[in-house]
Amino acid sequence: MTHDDENRRWLQGELDSTLSKIEDLNGQVEALAVAAQDLELREHRLQLSLEASCHPRTLYNDRKPADIAIELGQVRAGIDELARFQRDVARNLRLTKDRQRSLQQDLDRLA
Repeated sequence: MTHDDENRRWLQGELDSTLSKIEDLNGQVEALAVAAQDLELREHRLQLSLEASCHPRTLYNDRKPADIAIELGQVRAGIDELARFQRDVARNLRLTKDRQRSLQQDLDRLA
């Protein structure tokens, strides 16, 4: 086995590993998008609930406005944290795709 053959085998292994990582990261991106939608919907519902609880003509409300406001703040904090995590995953995905392109170029040069 020549040195070029060894390099090709190593590069192919690295490329396969990188492609697998890209698939995993794409799955994370999709899951995070769904989680973000869920949190945004929850935020919207809590906002409506808070507005209704503060209305003087509300006949029945089992939750106090302060309790709703606290939960709303927690949901908004969760949205912010999720957004930071989404940015981190997106950055990691970009870097991994850059690595994949670089590995593919190196492999093409050896071919």
